[in-house]
Amino acid sequence: MPVPPSAKAALAGATIELNLSGSPITVGRSRERHRLCQTASAKQLQAYVYAAAGPGESSTDLSWDGQTMIYECGELLARTPRFDPEPGYCLADVDLDAIRQERLRQGSFDDNRAALRAGDNAQAITRGDITGHRFVNFALDPPRTDIGLERAISRFPFVPNDPALLEQDCYEAYNIQVYGLRRRLESIGGSKVVIGVSGGLDSTHALLVAAKAMDQAGRPRSDILAFTMPGFATSDHTKSNALALCEALGVPCEILDIRPAATQMLKAMGHPAGDGEPVYDVTFENVRPGCATTSCSGSPTSAAASCSAPATCRSWRWAGAPSGWATR
Repeated sequence: MPVPPSAKAALAGATIELNLSGSPITVGRSRERHRLCQTASAKQLQAYVYAAAGPGESSTDLSWDGQTMIYECGELLARTPRFDPEPGYCLADVDLDAIRQERLRQGSFDDNRAALRAGDNAQAITRGDITGHRFVNFALDPPRTDIGLERAISRFPFVPNDPALLEQDCYEAYNIQVYGLRRRLESIGGSKVVIGVSGGLDSTHALLVAAKAMDQAGRPRSDILAFTMPGFATSDHTKSNALALCEALGVPCEILDIRPAATQMLKAMGHPAGDGEPVYDVTFENVRPGCATTSCSGSPTSAAASCSAPATCRSWRWAGAPSGWATR
């Protein structure tokens, strides 16, 4: 069905939809139900509750499995065993605030509703009654005490729990960044890349992206100009990691000690740490990365492309290219 009733109900404002289905079970239908419920909840940004007829139905001509499931925005929250001789149900907590926020975030949802408003049923829609839906008001008075949470909470909410999906996301995030940097370098005339390498996770990833982009462009990795910039808290271990990484990748690397510049900046601001006092506040913490960025951007390479460390895996899923790449 191109435009199912559930889609119209969602555009009318329904955040939870209940499908009391009378469809019998046949081979393969369970997979089809899951696919349809998952797709409906994802496309319509809603919770979709499905319940098929169960053991109370006659099996003279047909069979019934009592399948139930709850999806929220494409994610399966709960389901019950099938073909149970006793009546069953599934239970899950639905995040209505998350659904409403997702609808606000995706502008196409309201665009679709506005397009429907311009159709044949314009008068009914203007009254808030899309395609004849009936609105029933009721008071919701949930328990005010802690009754627990019937919902799995992911320890890492921005990445999948499934190892296969996580691997796929990381593969895509890495190659999105490689493609974005390669195309940017091509667009600005094949400039070199300047990158600060601390030996930590972010700059290591940025350097790997830059190296792969050079490989794809058929350019030598010596076109990457790497600098490791030890600061007040840099250990010999992290500095050694940075140098070893550059050597392994065939990228030239120089050591640029930014501690004198950072100390001068602290003194100019009248910060106690500029005179050696142990004041380690937010200003002190921000001076080092500020000096490092200035040093990278001021590298004496004409028309170079400079790069700071990209965002971590929690946000590169949503990025079209490394967030730290810039040109000058």
